[in-house]
Amino acid sequence: MPTVKTKPDTLDFFKWKQENKSLTHRSAEKVDVLIPAVEKDLCVLGKTIEGVRQNLKHPLNAIIIVAPPSGDFLSFCEKYKVNLVDEKSLNIPRPVYSWDGRDRSGWLLQQFIKLSGDRICSTEYFYIIDADTVLIRPQAFELNGQTILLHSDEHYCSHFNLVHELIGPYQTELSFVAHQMLFKKEYLKEMKDELEDKFDMDWIKACLAHVRFDDKSGFADYELYGHWLLKHHPDMVYREYYYNMGFRRSALEKFDIIKAKSKPYFKSLSFHSYEDPQWQ
Repeated sequence: MPTVKTKPDTLDFFKWKQENKSLTHRSAEKVDVLIPAVEKDLCVLGKTIEGVRQNLKHPLNAIIIVAPPSGDFLSFCEKYKVNLVDEKSLNIPRPVYSWDGRDRSGWLLQQFIKLSGDRICSTEYFYIIDADTVLIRPQAFELNGQTILLHSDEHYCSHFNLVHELIGPYQTELSFVAHQMLFKKEYLKEMKDELEDKFDMDWIKACLAHVRFDDKSGFADYELYGHWLLKHHPDMVYREYYYNMGFRRSALEKFDIIKAKSKPYFKSLSFHSYEDPQWQ
């Protein structure tokens, strides 16, 4: 490991100094796993589910896919023995949202589906992972009541502006957009109640009122919850670097090779459709 001078709230600190307790501990907290998905995710979703079953060091209650109803998803969920929830049954408004000629409404809808996980999941803690992200090493996200939150290399200014408008000053300049997150129902309810009290409206409407619809990434669910949790329950948070590597979706053809080469260095892999023109 290289010698790096670090400060406690820098990305280098979490890369080189902070102990990765997620890799060395197992949690006794039973979790539901929630994965929002669309048709184009089916090519990677099986690997996402297998990665969860092999590497999430929590007792698993259920794996729940939230998706548009289709025969493909029905047969997929039957094959992988996971639960399917029709996204329409949640009655979450699908906002009109496009950027540079691309429809972003489904992407934004998924953000609100994830923040509605307390309605979908039955366990107090629930783990959300993006449909394009695969765990490749065993890891846990709860330790003695603390939530293990992951920091990524991202820093999208509009996300931080959004967080500031919704919950006030944030406690770190580091991002929580790490393609996965453990939520606790008690804390998620606190956050939603705070938003509704502050803006005197439903929490989804409050969030929609602050979405940057002129931006390609005008909202950030993980950013919002991560910063809120760190601000209001700092003693209940343990932070680590995410050690994720992103690829184009077409790289799935070489998944086994990529996984074998990446496993010593990374904790998860993501196969993004937005980085691959053929999948957009």
